[in-house]
Amino acid sequence: MNLHSPNHLKTYRVSIVFLPLLTLFALLGSAQKAHGEDPDNETLKGEGFSEETLDLRAPLRRSALRPPKSGPEVEREAVLAAQAPTAIVQASVPPNGNATFTVRLLTSDGNAKSARALLLELGFQADSKDPAPPPNQGARIFTQSLAGDQRAAFLQKVLAQRERLLVEGDAVRHRIHMACKPGLDEDPNGLRLSVSWKPGRLTYSGHPMDVAMPDAGTDSKLFLPIILKRAYAPLNLDAGAMAFVRAGRLYFDDDGFLGVPEGALAGDLGKLPKKTSRVLIQPDGRVRALVGDKSWKELGRLSLVFLKEARGDGRLFAGPDKWNDAAKRKPAEGDLGPLLVGHLEFPGTDAQDLSAQLSESIRQLRLLENLEAHAATVGGNGGGGTTPNNTPPEAAGERQLVIAANLPLAVTHLKALEVKVDNASGRTVIAFENNTDGTQKAVGSLSKVLLENLRKRMEICQQNYDNATRTRDERGQLAPYRRKLVQLGKAGEVVVAEDPSDFRKLLKPEHKDAGPEGFVLMPNVNRSIERADFERAAEEYRLLRAALARLAGDLIFPEPAAMQLDPKEP
Repeated sequence: MNLHSPNHLKTYRVSIVFLPLLTLFALLGSAQKAHGEDPDNETLKGEGFSEETLDLRAPLRRSALRPPKSGPEVEREAVLAAQAPTAIVQASVPPNGNATFTVRLLTSDGNAKSARALLLELGFQADSKDPAPPPNQGARIFTQSLAGDQRAAFLQKVLAQRERLLVEGDAVRHRIHMACKPGLDEDPNGLRLSVSWKPGRLTYSGHPMDVAMPDAGTDSKLFLPIILKRAYAPLNLDAGAMAFVRAGRLYFDDDGFLGVPEGALAGDLGKLPKKTSRVLIQPDGRVRALVGDKSWKELGRLSLVFLKEARGDGRLFAGPDKWNDAAKRKPAEGDLGPLLVGHLEFPGTDAQDLSAQLSESIRQLRLLENLEAHAATVGGNGGGGTTPNNTPPEAAGERQLVIAANLPLAVTHLKALEVKVDNASGRTVIAFENNTDGTQKAVGSLSKVLLENLRKRMEICQQNYDNATRTRDERGQLAPYRRKLVQLGKAGEVVVAEDPSDFRKLLKPEHKDAGPEGFVLMPNVNRSIERADFERAAEEYRLLRAALARLAGDLIFPEPAAMQLDPKEP
């Protein structure tokens, strides 16, 4: 907004309006400064964006369009949507020794087709409607009776179905994350090294260095050519090779050249001058830099490459082995429309549809886990043999604690504490001697994991999150905060170490800590990663706490505190 426009300054007496105008300017300046320094704008900027470019976005933020949610956000919504129970499972053993399973399938959401199909595939028989359904819920009853020698085969079928759902769930998660990133669709048949030419969705981002390509028709696409910084194994491309992108989220690298994280743009674009305060990419492809606050310098013009054949993985693409200058195009020339600055092209895949698929997959997984848990409570296999995961039955004098989830952080620590633990097929099995000493040792080891490992990880994640923008130490000396990590010693002791990765660089010439070339060294902390690590540790904490409650009901472990997402900036 141009505050110096005649539309905003009216001819009132100076003595009346001078002080209110000064106050208004101060308030707007402080609000703009607070907005420009918002660390959570990382999701819009990408690495290397100048904070100053955010000033150009301010007039556009009133648009009703917004960037789509990130992959983790969509996945989290899918998990929350699957929280409602889908079935009530009961198991009993009649006098004849057979196991009888009864599943009351809840249909409150009006859609339980997939769960019904799953039960029928496992051999259940559909009975009539439940004569006494739960309040506000309709229900159908499914039953199955198994002789003792049939239980092992039944559990094998349950486990096979669970393995299938785990694989399908991972595939859906991958597609969700692809649908939430700028770029092209994957092939609809799942061939990841083939391009789908289906038009993507144009989404407003408002960032002046985001560009969407003009439409080139249904059987061809326009790409930005880049020179790879390093080899890219999925496409079998070496460092220095040419690749192509449509995800037009651009930034200047440490050497001052415009590009994407995988490499600089190919062409004759010039280097970013020192003391640059703003950058503009215009619809005709011209790139201009404001040097200080005095003059604009043109760095060149973006080149586009017209491809009819390409292979890629949704992010990077490889074109024909040979292409010539005739394939190059300039925006707003000839048959091309202008670049859409401030917009991004996202895959046409509907992330919400994928989210619904993932929710249904999670519901089916929970139903299978429920069946597996009840099958284990009605006695042994009847005919000896092995358990569904091909491991021997519990040894005499041994007790097993089974948790239907992978716990990578806890398992690593328990192994270091010399606890017998195994994790595979989406479950964690903790074994210990079935006596007082064995139980006490298991309780002590699990308590260590909870209090010394997982809680410490959550504390370190919060500390990293809070210091993600700190450029000076406690004494005021120029020293960016270095990310902390939790590691395990040989004897299972918890050690806090520092992450040796490089600090981030931001082009911010006006910052008090900027170097001679205008770059500011920032902490090597990504707040999105810290939030994800915090939630992973908190989830394992809750699962282990529930397991400990069965072993030692007199122990009390509090609920982990939620992560504080509004830290006070240092």
